[in-house]
Amino acid sequence: MNPRNTIWRDLPVLNQYIGRCQSILQRGQPNNDVLLYWPIYDLWQVGHDLWWQDYTSYFQRRRYELPDLPLLDANWGTIGYMQLPLHSKHLWFDPKPVGRVADRLWKRGYGFDLVSDRLLNRCDARQGAIQSPGARYQVMIVPAARVMPLETLEKIMCLVRDGATVGFVSHLPEDVPGLKNVEVRQGQLRTLLQDLEWLPADAHQVRAAKVGRGRIMVSSDVEQLLQAADVGREPLVDHGLQFIRRKHRHGHYYFVKNPTEEILDHWIQLAVKFETAALLDPITGEAGLAGTRRVANTTRQIRVQLEPGQSVILRTFQQRKEANLWRYHEPLGSTTEIQGEWTVEFLEGGPELPDSYTTVSLDSWTKLPDVRAERFAGTVRYSLTFDAPKGVGPQLLRLGRLGDSARVFLNHQRLTTLVCRPFQVRVETLRPVGNHLQIDVTNVAANRIRDLDIRKVPWKELHGYGMLNMGAQVNRAGLKSRKLDASLWPVREAGLFGPVTLQPVQ
Repeated sequence: MNPRNTIWRDLPVLNQYIGRCQSILQRGQPNNDVLLYWPIYDLWQVGHDLWWQDYTSYFQRRRYELPDLPLLDANWGTIGYMQLPLHSKHLWFDPKPVGRVADRLWKRGYGFDLVSDRLLNRCDARQGAIQSPGARYQVMIVPAARVMPLETLEKIMCLVRDGATVGFVSHLPEDVPGLKNVEVRQGQLRTLLQDLEWLPADAHQVRAAKVGRGRIMVSSDVEQLLQAADVGREPLVDHGLQFIRRKHRHGHYYFVKNPTEEILDHWIQLAVKFETAALLDPITGEAGLAGTRRVANTTRQIRVQLEPGQSVILRTFQQRKEANLWRYHEPLGSTTEIQGEWTVEFLEGGPELPDSYTTVSLDSWTKLPDVRAERFAGTVRYSLTFDAPKGVGPQLLRLGRLGDSARVFLNHQRLTTLVCRPFQVRVETLRPVGNHLQIDVTNVAANRIRDLDIRKVPWKELHGYGMLNMGAQVNRAGLKSRKLDASLWPVREAGLFGPVTLQPVQ
């Protein structure tokens, strides 16, 4: 990201969004209820398939043909050692027991943090909870781990004796990792587990054993374990929302996102108790007290209104607060499409400026017959004049689909800069006739970079394996290369796709 990138002009808006989010998400303390153990030794002990990560399958084919093939290969990014890269977690995390449990917790609204063997040694039990160096947890969950270091199991038993609750999914550990003194350590593992006195399974089909002031539980269903441990879930996920929750001195912070393609406007119950709640739009900086209501004299709900892709920051308080109210958009009528002849002008960018044109149907400028438009990266101005729809009052101006950011002007007054969904802005007043709408759209540099590599124009300054090394790729000639080859990229849509609409709101 630098001044040569076309999107640089609108980067301040993105930075403001990030700044507002981080000013909240770096405050307070983590507030997840579940500590999820990651059984890395299980992966090291039985994850033989990961020792041979080879995306072109060359070494897989020749694995048994070349007995002298070295196990360790110093060539970064090929095979020979176990890699745990983010973009390949479908190999080493998602299908494993811990990945399946994490996915279940995430989708069902249970906040969790992963814990390693090393970090677990720094935890202790206090007042029935597990205290890490930075957070407090109601329960620890251990996925179906076949092997576990003896020291880790001893630490878990120590936490339980001091009052912690630990739930094992499916079964207890069956073995220890490694071969050094393996029979002695296996015996010690059996000794730790054989004296557990199990109670009959409860209504949730959970087996439990009392150990000191705490308890160990076993069930094939992680949700049954959490219900038996009296761990609450966040009901907001039932509406398709995603969240991060943190705790502050007077209540809680939530970062909430609507990842669906549906407009959400619901009264939502939270897992935490609160008296007052405030909302903050991290894009615009607007804030206000949220609408709340009490249900069944005990539970308080909050009204959340989010467009597809939109995020909001929610702050709850245990006491009543007085402040300006959050501005919800209440539709007052039907949506009207702004129609007319758009003038489209290529303002700045490269490698060349395509010719201006007019259109009554908005679509990606990459679909123009002018070949210069497909490889263009820069800013394009869309403008037209329209009359206001019937009625008076504020209107919600929606731009529809957009690639990739836009500066919006109405009657020569700048309204906003939009860098992400929802691409919309509230318009307070319109002239009865002769409103001038101007939208300056800027796309990212992908199409221009693609064109540079297609024409083999030197533009990359790589020093060894620089930031542009995206891993092994197969180019158009079928040759494997470690250099970024943008000629393989598809053409990215750019511009204003519409339809551009107005809807009366209050």
